[in-house]
Amino acid sequence: MKIHFLVLMFVWASLVLAQTADQGQAPDAGPTILTRGELQIPPEAATGMRGDYFNFSAFADFTYNSYEPFATYVGAVSGIEGFDAGLGVSLLHYFPSGAISLNYTGGYREYPGLNTDPVNNIIQNLNLGFNKQFNRRLLFTFGENAGWNPGGWIPHPVITPEFALGLNLVAVRYESSLTSVGLSYLQTKRLSWQFGGDFSELRYVPTSNFGSFGAMMSAGLNYRLTKRTTVGATASYQYFSFLQLHGTSQSDGAYLSLSHQFGPRIEVGVSGGALRTSYGAGSADVVGSTPLTGGSHAIYSPFASGRLSISRKRVSFGLSGGEAVSAGNGIFLTSKMIYAGGGLTYAATRKWSFGLSGGYQRFVSINGGASSPDEYASGSIDYKLSHHIGVRASGSYTSYETITIYQGHSYYNIIAGVFFTSADRPLSSIF
Repeated sequence: MKIHFLVLMFVWASLVLAQTADQGQAPDAGPTILTRGELQIPPEAATGMRGDYFNFSAFADFTYNSYEPFATYVGAVSGIEGFDAGLGVSLLHYFPSGAISLNYTGGYREYPGLNTDPVNNIIQNLNLGFNKQFNRRLLFTFGENAGWNPGGWIPHPVITPEFALGLNLVAVRYESSLTSVGLSYLQTKRLSWQFGGDFSELRYVPTSNFGSFGAMMSAGLNYRLTKRTTVGATASYQYFSFLQLHGTSQSDGAYLSLSHQFGPRIEVGVSGGALRTSYGAGSADVVGSTPLTGGSHAIYSPFASGRLSISRKRVSFGLSGGEAVSAGNGIFLTSKMIYAGGGLTYAATRKWSFGLSGGYQRFVSINGGASSPDEYASGSIDYKLSHHIGVRASGSYTSYETITIYQGHSYYNIIAGVFFTSADRPLSSIF
């Protein structure tokens, strides 16, 4: 079913807006890093303020892109000016047995003369997280990350232990949705069981970039060696179905994990294992390259992930990286993906706040063919002129190499504008 509302992922510099890891947990549950809310940080962590809140915001910006967004040809126009404007809502509420958090931004971005279909200029990003402790032993988590964004933006990946969203820098518009559910059962003070599932949908405009549906399931156990250290073992299965009759692929595998909690808000974890991926010719295509021919195939590949999360009174910092099998990015279909990224938000005072983020991602065709790397970085500054009015500026840089018929480019984007917030709180990052 076509996505008509809601659509995209975490704002990367936040790693912060889904389930709240330290709420609704059993008192002696140990590090939360191996749960379905892996390395999630409470959304107020980088604001210097705690507790429930509601914030309504609005923004308007001037934008400049050094290269025509989503251009795929030599000689595209450079130096494109435009604008964006929109509204946002942020909410955090703790209740006795859990927490809920919501962050939504909706708006419109236009570069005059480009994206003549107004629908392609719509911006929508939603992040919803919920957890509920049914009793001392049973914890339920739910998350929704969805978005609808015009092309030419710095990419914002969404990554869980079983899911990685590819970055497409040439689509006019991309739509995505990731729904996650999880159940944690604490059998003893040391032993817990984890069950989870994800459902994803990716669509692109133009449809020459192939979208997909995905389903992921996992089950595992965690054992707390000490109050701060947990080990685990997980089995996983993922299934991708590609649009326009481009076939399906399946991966099953297992991995071991180790996590350690250095303090109340400092966690680190690593996972490693192997995946077996079965695929057909159509599901292993790279658009514009000679397709794989003949029957079905299977390949073994490593699975690895590592994450670091630090949350202080005014600072949130996160790093992640690894290798997995993904549904690709609309140009690459079933692919190995190697990724690394990080984000920092800092609320220096009630007036000043800063954000930095960046990352690297490489796709490798599952059949050993083409490979494509992308790099990206961004920074932002917000300053509150009064309790409710402020100014903001951000800059980003993106680079991607030529992919078969798609010309590679490097470009930067600059944004400057004003914002309104109903709550007297610093912003943890650019919208």
